[in-house]
Amino acid sequence: MIIVRFMGGLGNQMFQYAFGLAVEQRGIDVKYDISWMKYHSKKMEIQDVFCLDLSGKIATIDECNELGYTRYDVYGRLRQIFNAKKSFIYQRKAIDSILFDESLMYKDNTYFAGYFQCEQYFLSIKEQVKNVFKFNDSYVGDEVNNRELIKKIVTSESIALHIRRGDYLNNNIYDALDDDYYTRAINKMHRIYSKPMFIIFSNDIPYCKDKYDDINAEFVDWNTGRFSWVDMYLMTLCKGVVIPNSTFSWWGAWLNNNDVKTVIAPRQWFRNIRSGDIIPDSWIRL
Repeated sequence: MIIVRFMGGLGNQMFQYAFGLAVEQRGIDVKYDISWMKYHSKKMEIQDVFCLDLSGKIATIDECNELGYTRYDVYGRLRQIFNAKKSFIYQRKAIDSILFDESLMYKDNTYFAGYFQCEQYFLSIKEQVKNVFKFNDSYVGDEVNNRELIKKIVTSESIALHIRRGDYLNNNIYDALDDDYYTRAINKMHRIYSKPMFIIFSNDIPYCKDKYDDINAEFVDWNTGRFSWVDMYLMTLCKGVVIPNSTFSWWGAWLNNNDVKTVIAPRQWFRNIRSGDIIPDSWIRL
């Protein structure tokens, strides 16, 4: 049996679950540890958004301890120092998560704490992953705004443009992408599509309205709180997607099922680090 720790926001949780599904296909039992989420007062968004039934799949504290689990307190730290089983813990730093390591798919009796942000882990079960991550589009939060926007998206050359600022502006790992990246991406989309309409998603919409008031655009600022996932759903409907270094919009692009889609992603994912294996070969890197 292996145990995969859930941690981070929705995009990271999706990578962790997809990794677990892929390992499970190799005949290894997989369970998930949700203690990080509880300790950091984070929501199990993946369970709420995709109605996942994790009954029987949540690891107990005893099962975690068997693999050298470390609690988030002083007793856990002491246990890590003196626990002879600590070698069963596999920790993968965020900056290593974008590099594919096939050997991880064959590790049994291991506690995994990482992000596993490469589609190579689950390409062999691509359709299963897409089926698991299906949105409940019968209810999309702000019904009026979202239904009207969906009509525009499906009847136009819609391009999802995700601009992440806020928490990225003073971040030791991630850089907020500069205006040059988005300008080049917008120009590239104009060369591919004759009349693109940009659907702009951001955690800083006032900035975006000021910066991109000269393009054909719709600014989405109403999907917040427990309905923030709807932005990802809307991205899957667009003809093209421009993503920053964000796993949230990565999934919006990857789950997009348009027969002919254009996805633009940054060459650099972490600060001073190239995007490794996280960007699929069919996507355009700028």
